[in-house]
Order: sequence, then C-alpha cells, then structure tokens
Amino acid sequence: METFRKVIFAVFTFFLLLHLSFTFIYNFENVTTNPTVRFVVFKYMFPFFNQNNKIFAPEPPFCKQQLLVKYKKTNGDWGAFQNPQKEMLARHVSNRLSPIGMQIKHYDYILRHVYDAHIYAEYYLNNTKDSINNIDSLQLSYLKKSDGFNMAQRYFSDLVNRSDAAGTFDSMQFKVVYIYPEKFKAKALKDIKSTELIIDFPSLPILSGNENRE
Repeated sequence: METFRKVIFAVFTFFLLLHLSFTFIYNFENVTTNPTVRFVVFKYMFPFFNQNNKIFAPEPPFCKQQLLVKYKKTNGDWGAFQNPQKEMLARHVSNRLSPIGMQIKHYDYILRHVYDAHIYAEYYLNNTKDSINNIDSLQLSYLKKSDGFNMAQRYFSDLVNRSDAAGTFDSMQFKVVYIYPEKFKAKALKDIKSTELIIDFPSLPILSGNENRE
C-alpha cells in the first residue's frame, strides 16, 4: 500500500511539474524558440487554458480586439465588414480539441502585426514634410514596407480565393476595432458602456493565387 501511494504521488508530482512548465513556456515566448516544443505546448495549453493569456490574472482583458474585412465585387458593390475569426471561435467552443485553435492564434498574430504596421506608418506620416495631397499614397507606401501588413493582404486574398465566390471580387479593405469597456462600476452587464477605437486601412487589390509569394 505504501509503495502504491508513493507511485501515485510521483505520478501526480510529474504531471504537476509538467503542467507548470508548459504554462511557463506558453506565456513567455523567450523561454524557448524550439518549434517542436512550442507546438507540443500549444496543443496542450490552448484548448482548455487559453483566455487571452490572462487566465490566472486578477483582472479581465482591458479591451476586445477584432480584425474585420470586407470585399468589393467586380461590379463595384462593397459587402459588409465581417469577422472570420467569429466562426473559428464558435467551432473551437463546440470542439476544444479541434485543430482550429492554430488558425485562431494565426489570426491573432496577423492582427498584432497589422496594428504594428499602422503605428509604423503613423510615425512616418506625422514626421513627413510631403504635401497633404500625397498622404494616402505615402500611408500605403509605409504600410507595404511591413511584412505583417502584406501578410494580412495575402491572408484575406487566400480566404476569398478559396471560397465559392472566387473571381467575383477584386478589392478588399480591412480594419482593426478595439472595444474598451468602462472601468469597473459594479453595473449589470447590459448597463456597462464601451468606447471603440477603429483603425481603417486603405483599399487593396485581391492578390491572385501565385502573386506575392516568395
């Protein structure tokens, strides 16, 4: 009986240390860059322990982030903005062990880099001496220097190229929306007000299947 309890204790200790190690690696990217290790850790942590990396924090996330996109048909009509990640999250909730988790993290990665591209472009636009008539083209020029911005264009192009509506659209536009709830006021959820910060990006052509792949 004593041996059995020691075995149970050893197994429990092993899995506890393993879980703590995975949690540490998952939340701190500079621990290791080994792709195999990070993949294994992600497959363990994301389905049940991911909450915007704040599952053990005393405060909820301070804002909700969304990356939205709309497409323009070849006849000139624009569709409404849509959030492709909304469907991904619904599928993830219905099956926590589905591989959709990797796609969700990829989408979040694109969002972060699109925002960084915006900050980069804004910095140079605010420090340029060019005429106001050239601002739009300058903004696009600065944005195109960002790999993250180009990755978003490629990603959204691939989405529409793989859909049943492929060929009926020629342009796209995406935007980042940050929704900030008011500070904690002990109100009912329906009474909590929020403010939005919307970052619009210029209209872009939809890339073909082989375009911009290097």
